[in-house]
This record gives sequence, C-alpha cells and structure tokens, in this order.
Amino acid sequence: MIESHIYKTIPKGFLKAIKKKTDIKQNIILMFSMICNKLFKWEFENENATEEIESYIIEKLLFENGRCLFFEEGGHYFITMVAEGGQIDAVGRLVKAKPLTLDNNRYNDRIIRNIVEKNGEEITIKKPNAVLIKNNLYDLSTLELLAPFIDTLNYIWQSLQIALSNNRTKRIIVATDPNQANIIKKEIKETIDGVESVRVVTDKTATDGLKTIESTNNGQDIKDIRDVFDWLYNWLLTFMGVDSMAQVDKESGKTTEEVESNKTQTNLFLESMFDFRKKAVEQINKITNAKASIKSYAEINKEEMQKQIVDTMMQHAV
Repeated sequence: MIESHIYKTIPKGFLKAIKKKTDIKQNIILMFSMICNKLFKWEFENENATEEIESYIIEKLLFENGRCLFFEEGGHYFITMVAEGGQIDAVGRLVKAKPLTLDNNRYNDRIIRNIVEKNGEEITIKKPNAVLIKNNLYDLSTLELLAPFIDTLNYIWQSLQIALSNNRTKRIIVATDPNQANIIKKEIKETIDGVESVRVVTDKTATDGLKTIESTNNGQDIKDIRDVFDWLYNWLLTFMGVDSMAQVDKESGKTTEEVESNKTQTNLFLESMFDFRKKAVEQINKITNAKASIKSYAEINKEEMQKQIVDTMMQHAV
C-alpha cells in the first residue's frame, strides 16, 4: 500500500521504484488511483465544507484504505482515516470509530450508528455524530482488489524488458583468445555505432576457434508477452468502467448481447461503489449542515454533453 506520508510528498519507496526501469508497480498504482479519483465527484454547498473537504481526498482515502470518517466539530468539517472503536451492534456492524489524523490533532471517538444501551428497564440511545464512508460492501480498498492484478502486470512487464534486452543480441561470437575477442568487439562497435546486437565472449576451453551462437529470443516471444500485458491492462480499465481503444477493437467481433453482458458486470461493480457513497451523502446531510452531493463520472459526462447541445442550439439560434 502507498505510504501514508504521500499526502506531504512523494514517498522514497516510489522514487526508488522509478529508478528501477523494470519495476512499474508504483507507477501502475498511481495511474489507477488517478483514474479512480475521476469516477465520483463530491460537492458541498456549505462554504466551510467546500473549503475544508476536497473530493479527491475522500476518493484517495477510499482507494487506499477502503473507508474514511466524516464529521463536524465547532462548525468545521473533517475527513480522516479511521480505526475501529471496538464497539459493534447486534449484527456485528461497527458503531464507534476513532479518527486517525496525520497532523497530531486528537479527536474523541465518534459514534457512526445508533448505540442502544439497556440499563434495567430503561433504554437510552446515543445518536451518530460522524459518518463512515465505505468504498464497498466489505470496506475493501480498491487497491486491495487490484493488487494481485497489479503484481501480475508488473511481473509481465519485467518479463517483457528481459525479452527485449535479450532480443537486442542477435548472435553470440565465442573466441579462444581474449585479445582476439577485444579486437572483434572494437570492430563490431565501430561498424554498428555502439549498439550491441552482437555479443563477443571469451572461452579458453574452445577447441575450434571462432564460433557463432544464434540468439534464442525472437520477435514472437515479445509479441506474446506484450499481448498478455495489453489484455490484462485493458481488462482492468474495463473493470473500472473505462472503454479503452483496445477493448473496443476486441468487442467489434462480439454480438450485442456479449458486449452488453460485459458492460453489465462493470456497471454493477461501479454502481455498488456508488450506492455506498450515496448512502454516506444521505447520512452526512442528516447529521450535519454540509449539504453534500455526489455525482458519478457517467452523470457528469451526460450533463456536459447536454450543456454542449444547448450551447450549440443557442449559437445557431443567434
């Protein structure tokens, strides 16, 4: 998981990964994080909430942690990471949570669900003063869901780099004399302008002088690895509701029923995430004056298209 101090600066672990050209795990994580940030947009009519709560922070916490805590205190609004308060209701749902912050400020445990307490014949109810925003039914972060596939993508990418590197060496020349090998290397380097497509090695045990060994790698190896990488990468994009060009091309040979079936699966996944966010919005507006709302990427796109149509009609009318 991305280190928590990424909020302040890029973590050192990420910078190290960038330098390793065959390790793209953190790059993929950040790319998918930026994509997921655009899936849903949070808005607040309350002025303080607008200034203090940003949509991308909520989505970033859900992407990395699977849930976050929203609460109001003294007319100001806070969004934090969350730790369980150790109290559950009759069916095992969390009813109390502890805000976790990175600025060393401490807040009391927050109530996120009615706490019903029975003392003899008297029953008291403690009302919620915070909202637990859930990423999905099981509070799983999107990063946890994608992690096995990201690991595989990284593995495939490393395999591709190895295949590309091996493919640069078209043949290997074996010489018995080190001086002879150095001369051949120098001549080859001058001939091909420094690109090592031929490797010269020394083998003192060789008995038949110079010999050539053909490279075992070929273009088909690279194509096969690349095809698997493209398939998995585009599958993950589709999983997140993004119609990539590669996926569109592959669907060109499918029936309408097959295409719609694939979209239904994606839509159900996204709608499940959207439902828990909408439920959180309802609870936020119930216990605070934040006046929150949320829109999906599909809704935002639809509104933009309608606006463009209206603008075009107005221009023609003039």
